[in-house]
Amino acid sequence: MTEQLFKDKDILDLVKQPAWCSDDLWQTLSNLKRFSFSRPEKKILRKQKPIKVSDWAEKYRILTMSVLPGIWHNDVTPYLTGI
Repeated sequence: MTEQLFKDKDILDLVKQPAWCSDDLWQTLSNLKRFSFSRPEKKILRKQKPIKVSDWAEKYRILTMSVLPGIWHNDVTPYLTGI
């Protein structure tokens, strides 16, 4: 039965219910005709460019319990910027 859920809608020929998916959820998903993400969801889920760990740290890391509290600066430990 689960193999035929999408067949009538011409979405996929054979779709099997994943083991992690409950019967109720599978039935709900099989009744969907079309699915699309909103613009904000697309923005969040978009593949991001790779960033070096040192660049990420300088942009986002904040030190709280440190001799130098505040925003992280790579110039304090320049030997770590190659990571």
